Amino acid sequence: MLLVSSVVTQAQETSSGSTGQTVGAHDHQPTAGADHAGQFGPYAMTRDASGTAWQPDSAPMSGHHFGSGAWQFMTHGFVNAVYGDESGPRGSRDTFGTGMLMLMGRRSLAHGSMGFRFMLTGEPAMGPAGYPLLLQTGETADGVTPLVDRQHPHDMLMELSGTWSRSLANGSSFFVYAGLAGEPPIGPAAFMHRGSGRDNPLAPIGHHVLDATHVAHGVVTVGFVARGGVKIEAGAFNGHEPDERRWNIEAPRLNSFAGRLTVNPHRDWSLQWSLAHLDEPEQLHRGLGLDVLLMTASATYNRQLPSGNWQTTLAWGRSKRDEIPLPVLSIATITSDDTVETSATGHPHVVSATGAFGQSPIQRGVLIESAATVGRRHTLFTRYERVAKDELFAPADPRHATIYSVGRATAGYVFDLPLAGVVRPGIGLSASLITVPSDLKSVYGGSPWGLAGFLRLRLDQ
Repeated sequence: MLLVSSVVTQAQETSSGSTGQTVGAHDHQPTAGADHAGQFGPYAMTRDASGTAWQPDSAPMSGHHFGSGAWQFMTHGFVNAVYGDESGPRGSRDTFGTGMLMLMGRRSLAHGSMGFRFMLTGEPAMGPAGYPLLLQTGETADGVTPLVDRQHPHDMLMELSGTWSRSLANGSSFFVYAGLAGEPPIGPAAFMHRGSGRDNPLAPIGHHVLDATHVAHGVVTVGFVARGGVKIEAGAFNGHEPDERRWNIEAPRLNSFAGRLTVNPHRDWSLQWSLAHLDEPEQLHRGLGLDVLLMTASATYNRQLPSGNWQTTLAWGRSKRDEIPLPVLSIATITSDDTVETSATGHPHVVSATGAFGQSPIQRGVLIESAATVGRRHTLFTRYERVAKDELFAPADPRHATIYSVGRATAGYVFDLPLAGVVRPGIGLSASLITVPSDLKSVYGGSPWGLAGFLRLRLDQ
């Protein structure tokens, strides 16, 4: 992945609660972030996170700022080279890479602004099966076999979007966000973009009930930003999960809908609630009418430290799949108590058993994660998740669609090497403990664990 030079844009110091007044805070000096406006309204750009999501105004932002004529640009990115070891019968060892590179542009207009975002990743190079991550589910490696206990790679094109905003009276604004690939208005900022989660090189296992749609092939969002840190938005997007061909660009569709309310009541806080209807999101469920109603809520707190920063996110998600009547098919591998259906791919799925599709399974997930940077060298991070999962077994297994409550707790440390330059190298280590119910202990080998060692390059000063 190509890396480019950067300078740090620390958290802007201009927002004071809901008043919108410009004041100093915590004895920090205003930096470049306060000099650049946000893409969706008259506020400092440090509030902008991924897609149209917000983060606390005081959150730090790293990036290289430069200009050309009326345009202002920023680049930022990172790449992790990771060695992961997940224990137990379902675990494995692997070496893989994660990361992204983004270019953002904005220019002022007579009564507003326009801009764009372009984000790429080299993750497809790790292969379609992704990397080992116990308890992770979602998407496929080949269009037929679901990925279980592995995290899929993201599509090469993560975002290609344009923005337009119109300033209104009293410091409010109206905006439009549209993308060939982009992020609909669902959930908190995506995990690799929020300060509480980006130092952890592994994805959350509750990713698919919180922010799995952060790469959607087709997005149109309209919104209103009110003075005082309130944003209301609604969008149409492609609710289908990306297919297994990670290097290509999929045709955009608008088949799903979402709305989100975000409130930044204070420079250190960002709160959101969202509701979305996803049209058959899972590739293996196409043609079965298994739509999903997804609800999320989150709170992010950011605190500038005398020589660093501390951010914490608490997030909750609830996913409910539609109930549909399904016929019985005869498949030898399915027990007599189960009902199966064949998807549009010709792949059989167990659709009625304990906790199965016909009973409208509801999955819930809760996440709390935190990261603290001390000085410019030391970062401590942690994440705890408790998630209800119904895809921990293959479709032909009678336990498929049974909901299990599982958990994963992770703690880690990153040391940034004291080297001069615009690309900051770091070395990190994380350890995870996995908890499963008693009837899964034989499957996962008791109480499995995970270890990850990684080298990181990040655009910084």
